[in-house]
Amino acid sequence: MSTMTNSSEERLKIAVFVDFDNIAIGVKQSLSRNFDIGTVLEAIKEKGQVISKIAYGDWKRAEEYSRAMTQHAVQMV
Repeated sequence: MSTMTNSSEERLKIAVFVDFDNIAIGVKQSLSRNFDIGTVLEAIKEKGQVISKIAYGDWKRAEEYSRAMTQHAVQMV
């Protein structure tokens, strides 16, 4: 008898923690672009199921990013 494993059962459960201030600065300086949380989350979803999304940062300084974070259900701390 052959056993097949369901790949969805083997998917990793992933928690995403973003040091937003440093990431945003790094992306801006090295790539001359704005940080895009959607692109990051899509890449991570290929590896497993994202179960928690938290971004730490100074949200008063980075208000323009708060909408994207909210749209992707990222908890802003």
